Amino acid sequence: MAVVDLTVKRLERLAKAQHETNERLGRIVDVLEVHSRHFERVEDALLGIAERVDHLGARMDRLATAIARGRTQDLVRLDDHERRLRSLERRNGRRRKKP
Repeated sequence: MAVVDLTVKRLERLAKAQHETNERLGRIVDVLEVHSRHFERVEDALLGIAERVDHLGARMDRLATAIARGRTQDLVRLDDHERRLRSLERRNGRRRKKP
C-alpha cells in the first residue's frame, strides 16, 4: 500500500500543479485580451491620424501649387507693369523734348 499512497500523493501534487498552471494561464489570457482591445483602439487611432496626415499632405501640395501659380502670375503682372511704365516714360520723354 505504500507504493499506492506515494502514487496517489504524486498524482495529487501533479493535479494541484496543473490546476495552478491553468489558473495562471487563465489570468494571462484575460490580460492578453484586455491588451488586445487596447492595441486595437490604438491601431484605429493611428490609422485615423495617418489618414488625416495624408489629407493634410494633399492640402499642402495644393497650397504650394497655388502659391507657385500665384507668384508666377505676379511676375507676369509685374513684367506687364514694367513694360507699360517704360512705354509711358518713353512717350513722356518725347513730349518733354518738344517744348
